[in-house]
Amino acid sequence: MNVLFYKTFTINQTSTMLPYLGLFLFCVLPIPWMEMGLLLPLLFCLLPLQFLFQQDRKDHWFSLLATLPLAPSLVVRERYLLAALTCFVFPTVMAIGHTLNSIPGVPDATVGAVLRLSAFLLVEHAAFLLLVFRWGPRRSTLFFLLAVLAPILLIMALPVGFYEWAAPHAPFFLLPALLFFLLSYLVAKHCYARRNW
Repeated sequence: MNVLFYKTFTINQTSTMLPYLGLFLFCVLPIPWMEMGLLLPLLFCLLPLQFLFQQDRKDHWFSLLATLPLAPSLVVRERYLLAALTCFVFPTVMAIGHTLNSIPGVPDATVGAVLRLSAFLLVEHAAFLLLVFRWGPRRSTLFFLLAVLAPILLIMALPVGFYEWAAPHAPFFLLPALLFFLLSYLVAKHCYARRNW
């Protein structure tokens, strides 16, 4: 797994480090992330992973992987670990930036708001990774759009005020999201081991 992280963060610096650094800097801008709904956080937090898959496709990385003595499960695990870190680290950074900038008229971010966003990000990343490992990175842009838009459409289909109501009840949403993320990982591991793309 160390080899995979080395490749992700050293060899692919431009497609990995720069998007994550840009996301980190964007999170600390004086923008009320926690009060803006889901679209921008869902879009920006998934972009680095999408860029990484695009670079992998350009480099024919998955074809090369087939010749290396690495278990397919390690390849899937590395991406899911990266996704899990993104889902918890960046909402926390957004909340810290939101609180430090103290925008007048906007309440400080709460732990519930962070957990609520983390839950939606977990579902988004799990769906995106499952689709990519099932059908291959060639369609990753389509899967990216589906993964970003699906939670938005879900929220729009639910009663008005559900998103705001979800913050104080975030732990109840986080557990199903974690279970979905784990299930997605197990299915993606199975799909990638038997891939035909």
